[in-house]
Amino acid sequence: MKVARSLSDKYETVSYLPQATLYQLAALSSENRGEIISMITDPTAPPVKEIKGRIAAIKAAESKQKQEDEIAAKAEAKSPAAKKAAAKREDERRIEREVTTRAREAKEQTLLDTVATWFDRMPPDLVEEIKTAMGSNGTSEIVDAMRGAVKVRITPEIRQPVVIAAARVPVDCDDASEEIEEPDFSKAA
Repeated sequence: MKVARSLSDKYETVSYLPQATLYQLAALSSENRGEIISMITDPTAPPVKEIKGRIAAIKAAESKQKQEDEIAAKAEAKSPAAKKAAAKREDERRIEREVTTRAREAKEQTLLDTVATWFDRMPPDLVEEIKTAMGSNGTSEIVDAMRGAVKVRITPEIRQPVVIAAARVPVDCDDASEEIEEPDFSKAA
């Protein structure tokens, strides 16, 4: 029905267009419809491909404009209190990100200072040996090897005392009257 209303006076000009293109053309504003119809110089052989391309471009531009208008309307519709609350939430998020970043940087710096102290305590010949190994094997390979050595040699030693200290066994196992203390795992890390 809309096609008949919109294009009845241009029937001779648009009658050779595909039906889907006619529906698309009828959906456009009268100004844009007039632009498309002016592209048809020979009604018996309309430039269908060019018309479809132009309709698609017009629809995309209209859609983009509609979205921008909706965004602007939403921004205008916000009350001053809503705008203030949104700004406050954004400030809080920004502050939280900054605090998290500063805490991470402080932790990294503390670790760097601690490791530097360890290196300062090492004998100079050991430091030179590590430098030589890094130069010939690559820094990341040596760091990975050190990480592996820490897992194998140091980590089990750190965990073991926690488990041993948590287990309390009565001195005399034959005496059933003695109670066994429950281990306190809250201090185990």
